[in-house]
This record gives sequence, C-alpha cells and structure tokens, in this order.
Amino acid sequence: MEDKNDKNEKIIEQLKDKNSAVILKGIEAARNHGNIKVFPFLLDVVLNHQDETVVYEAKNLVFDTKDVKALPMIMERLTSTSANNRKNILLSAIWEAGFNAEEYLEDIVQMGIEGDYLALVEVLSIVDNVDYELSYELVSDLNLSINEWIEDNLEDEKVPLLQTLAMLLNEKSGN
Repeated sequence: MEDKNDKNEKIIEQLKDKNSAVILKGIEAARNHGNIKVFPFLLDVVLNHQDETVVYEAKNLVFDTKDVKALPMIMERLTSTSANNRKNILLSAIWEAGFNAEEYLEDIVQMGIEGDYLALVEVLSIVDNVDYELSYELVSDLNLSINEWIEDNLEDEKVPLLQTLAMLLNEKSGN
C-alpha cells in the first residue's frame, strides 16, 4: 500500500511530465489524493503549459484549493514569473479560493497597476472582496501610485479601471 508521500511524489512526477495525458492524470490524482506539497507544481502547469485543456484543469484545481499555505506560493509565483499573460489566473485564484490577502494587498494592487487589463480586473475583484478596513496610510500610498501611473498613461484603456480601483480602495478605508 502506497503512503501519502509516495502518492505525492508520483503526482509531482506526473505534473512535471511533458505529455499532456500524463499531466491530466496527475491533476486528477492531485484532486483525489494530493496535498499542499503538489501545489507548486500545479502552479507551474498553469503558468507554463501550452495545452489549454491541461491549463484549464490545473486552474480549476488551483481555484478549489482552500489551504491557506497556498497563498504564499501563489504570491511567490506572481512576483517571480514573467508569464504576464497568465498572472491573471493566479490573481483570480486568490479571490476564487477566498484567501485573506491583507498581508499582500500592496503587492497585489501594484500588480494591477503594472500588469495588463485582465490582471487589473482580477485585482479589482480581490479588493472588492476585502472584508476588513484598510489603513488610511496604505490606501494613500496605493492611490498615489495609481494616480502617478494614470498621469503617465492618460490614453491607456486601464485608466477607467484604475480610477474605479482608487474609489474602491477609498471605500474600503472608510473614507
């Protein structure tokens, strides 16, 4: 009988495979038998795999993860990856899973400012789901960053969303 570590090692090997069918089996095994040890490898699949079916299945499992130990792993990938076209997936995982991202909120908002349109939409969702009051200092700093970006990029399609983000941050600070 396989113990949990053996199962996790097998799942990790499947997730690291190049073959889509093998990875899909690994995703299914992770859903049924995996634990947080396989999570970083799921994130790698989401960020790096070319097969959209594989990415979709991995993304769904990431969204279903409720273990709070996953949030630092997501944030590490968000800050270290250059896969900008998929950062929005990891950002959406934060609010899909219902994580309390208070500790990372400044970095998350900065990713919305600097990222693409889809990343900003996900940041808006994260901030909208904040259920605690934000400090005046944090909101002031974030609004300063938002306003500076807007001033430098007046014609960008993100400007209206950034203005909405600034208003939402103000609401969350009680101002």
